[in-house]
Amino acid sequence: LMIALKENLQRKGVEFIFKSNVTAFEKNSNKVNAVITNTGKYTADNFVIATGSWIPQVSKMLGINLLLQPGKGYSYTYDHVEKNIHYPAILVDGRCAITPWGHNLRIGGTMELSGINNKVLVKRMQGIYDSAKAFYPGLNIDFPPADKIWNGLRPVTPDGLAYIGKTNEYSNVIVAGGHAMLGISQGTGTGLIVSQLIQDKKTEIDINAFRLSRF
Repeated sequence: LMIALKENLQRKGVEFIFKSNVTAFEKNSNKVNAVITNTGKYTADNFVIATGSWIPQVSKMLGINLLLQPGKGYSYTYDHVEKNIHYPAILVDGRCAITPWGHNLRIGGTMELSGINNKVLVKRMQGIYDSAKAFYPGLNIDFPPADKIWNGLRPVTPDGLAYIGKTNEYSNVIVAGGHAMLGISQGTGTGLIVSQLIQDKKTEIDINAFRLSRF
């Protein structure tokens, strides 16, 4: 999905600049003129801070403090599973999800609040694996090797709602992030709202609940 989204955007003229870390902003009164990175300075009319779990670090460079922390999740994908299940499921009691596609199978879940890091706590994956086996005892899968366990960070706000809106400090800076585990689901709607904010149009919905100043 992400590969398809990237290719679609590139066909529309979007340029991706990878391995580029934001180090500062060039500001003038109530507007930002440029973002400074380790790969150069980039000017623009508008700036959108949509850096997921790194939103607090980036926004702090502008003197804006937003409450948000990363929630780590784990997963592992099995190849060529014999007698694979046919339908995805959210195992609520087991606090994990299981997703088949073809002969492959992915199990994943948990919400670990341990800051920004990529350390793997094997016991977290053990819980996911045990739940999958408990609900599907016929699955012929082994516990994954520790060095193959995937982990990623989800941006989590205190009330579970994303931050979407213009900053009070700078008229051309918008924050969009904090969707926790619903980033893909809510990304298109958020993108529409961001485009409307940039164009000073009325937003599709009332975004007061997502305001940056609610905490």
